Formats: sequence, structure tokens, C-alpha cells
Amino acid sequence: MSRLPVRVRIYTSTDKEPVARTRAIQALLSDLIDLDGRRLVIERREASQDAREHRQIVAAIQAGKAPYELGYNHLASHEEPMFWVADAVAWAYGAGREWRPRVEPLIEQVRNLSSR
Repeated sequence: MSRLPVRVRIYTSTDKEPVARTRAIQALLSDLIDLDGRRLVIERREASQDAREHRQIVAAIQAGKAPYELGYNHLASHEEPMFWVADAVAWAYGAGREWRPRVEPLIEQVRNLSSR
């Protein structure tokens, strides 16, 4: 996996999931401007959360805090093959010990988004 031509950004937080996920999406949308990102795929959750995230993304685009031409989808984990890379890198990074060094070549940046 460490030989794949991908770069990973990790967003960490000690906040509870709804807050942490919202902050991670905000940070990612901002980063996508610098990366000239054109497509964002987010793992599908429950319908109400997906709707909140849809509104968050639209608001960010309208406010110039996300790429204007950004296309995005909420997909189930089995619908996007690249989710396994993100999941594996996040797991290995969190596991630490001998696992973190194995994925460090893929990690471009780690950002702590905790509100505290």
C-alpha cells in the first residue's frame, strides 16, 4: 500500500463525532482550494447527517470557502474503492507502534482540529 501513488491528509480531533466531522469537512473544503480539488467523495452516514453535510458544502462553495466547481457525492463504503486506503492509513496511524511508520510515506499532512 505504501507504494501507491496517493497522498493522504489526516484530520484529527478529540471532539465528539458530529463536531469533529463538521470541522474536518470544513478543513478539507478549504484545503481543496489550495489543491485545486474538483471532486469530493464522502462516506455515507445516516440521511440527516448527509443532508447537513450537503448544506455545509453548498454554503462553503457559495461563501468561497470551497472550490466553486467542486463536485461531491456521499457514497457507501462499498461504492468507492479508495475508501479502503483512507481507512487503512487512518487505522495504522492511530495504532502507532510499528504500524505508523509503514504508512508515513503516504501521509502528506496531519492536522489537529480539536476545539480545545
